Amino acid sequence: MNLTLDGMETLLADNFPTHSRKLVRLTRFADDFIITGKSQELLENEVKPLITVFLKERGLQLSEGKTRITHINEGFDFLTPKAVNLGEQT
Repeated sequence: MNLTLDGMETLLADNFPTHSRKLVRLTRFADDFIITGKSQELLENEVKPLITVFLKERGLQLSEGKTRITHINEGFDFLTPKAVNLGEQT
């Protein structure tokens, strides 16, 4: 268990409450995490700087090689082979 990242959920919830239009969600497993958001601009301009400060306070930094902001339809790697939003399946 990685306790260093504890508090990230609260930080995001406090800054992006569920009743706001800024939809931000965190998925975390040990020391790996993904954060999804309503727009690329929101993630780049508000979420990433917030997480950067959070990590810096703990002596950590985002990995430039692993950190990427992408559209869900492009998919991403997280603990498994590529995760992709396939939309509604019939």
